[in-house]
Amino acid sequence: MNSVSIIYTPEDEWHGELAAKLSGGEFTGRGSAWFNVSELLEFARSIGAYPIEASSALLLESGYWNDERTLDQVHFRMKIKPVGKRGMLSASVHLSATENSTDSSREIRVEFPVTYGDLANFQSSLLSHLNGHAAEATLEQSRS
Repeated sequence: MNSVSIIYTPEDEWHGELAAKLSGGEFTGRGSAWFNVSELLEFARSIGAYPIEASSALLLESGYWNDERTLDQVHFRMKIKPVGKRGMLSASVHLSATENSTDSSREIRVEFPVTYGDLANFQSSLLSHLNGHAAEATLEQSRS
C-alpha cells in the first residue's frame, strides 16, 4: 500500500518538526523537516481545492534554504498534481537526509495515484492532527 503518515511536534507556538513515514510497495523510509505551523495549516486548507489545476499544484516542502530562499537540500517535499484529462491526481513524496559528518545521504521518493476522496480524508486527518485531536495524519492510496 502506498501511503505517507506524518506527525507534527511543535517546538513552540510558531514552528516544529514534521516527521514522516513513507511507504511505496516494498520500500519504506522515514525523514523529518522543520515547518512553520502556518505553512502546514495553509497546505491543509488548500487540499480541499477542486479542481486542482496543473498550474497550481499543491506543494509543501522544507529543508536547508539558501540566501535566495530556494532549497539547497530537500528534506521533505509533497506535491499533489493532476495527471491526465480525467480528473486523476498524483501524490509525489520525497524524503531525504544528509549526514553532515560523513557527507552520506539517504532518500526515498514515491509517487502514487490519489483521488479527491483520498485528499478529503487526508485533509480531515491533517487538520485534526494539527489541532491536537489525532495522533497522526495519513494520506493513503485508495484500494481499487
